[in-house]
Amino acid sequence: MTLPGPRFTYEDYKLLGDDKRYEVIEGDLLVTPAPNVRHGPPDLVVEILSPSTAGRDQVIKRKLYGKYGVREYWVVDPEGCTLEVLTQAPGGLDTWRVFPVGSEAASPLLPGLSIPVADLFIE
Repeated sequence: MTLPGPRFTYEDYKLLGDDKRYEVIEGDLLVTPAPNVRHGPPDLVVEILSPSTAGRDQVIKRKLYGKYGVREYWVVDPEGCTLEVLTQAPGGLDTWRVFPVGSEAASPLLPGLSIPVADLFIE
């Protein structure tokens, strides 16, 4: 018989500090291994802003994604009900277009992809 391990809570998670390689899923503490040398950047990253991480997402992550070659970065803003699409430019990622609710978002990376922005938000 195997005894269950300790169950972790959100309060426990907050005590782990700034190391974001940890996750708590259904009470289990999981560790995400550090990327290896062959860990390449994705072509597309989609970020959903939250008040607590919006600054980090829009400034720090944007710079890092641009620096390491992410070709397209989507920033979904639930407060403003917009989808900002950023693409690679000579200085890093730059805004290509901002799509408000009521419009159809497109992707220069994925021709033919069309997403109604309103479908991204629960009403």
